[in-house]
Amino acid sequence: MVEAYLNLGNIFYRRRGFREKATEMYKQVLMIDPNHKMAHNNLGVLFMQQGLLNQARNELSTALNQDPDYVDALYNMACLAAREKRPAQALGYLTRAADIQPQAIHWAAEDQDLQSLKRLTEFRKLMAASQSPSTTRTVTHEE
Repeated sequence: MVEAYLNLGNIFYRRRGFREKATEMYKQVLMIDPNHKMAHNNLGVLFMQQGLLNQARNELSTALNQDPDYVDALYNMACLAAREKRPAQALGYLTRAADIQPQAIHWAAEDQDLQSLKRLTEFRKLMAASQSPSTTRTVTHEE
């Protein structure tokens, strides 16, 4: 049942105008499994898109408490920190994500939330160090 709600949430997430329905589905997942890291991550993304940054931080932090190496949550925390004009924290989260999954650097290259980091030497070094091909990933905020 949990996976069905999660999958429905992901389908609704990808359809414009259905974000409320996606939120409902992810909350259903959490009613069944309060420790479901993907549901917390995905809710965090939805909250971030709505400008509800404190709620986004809470959900993403909960996902990371469940799994400190959860790449999507690390990456999304980098985006949140960049939005909040905290570049050092954003780079820290992004570096951790890239250490675990190098493709995270390729996601960052196109991500508008990380635009403020692109002028930083540390960000450019991180980009230059990456040689892996781009891949797709689970639900994240950039769509």
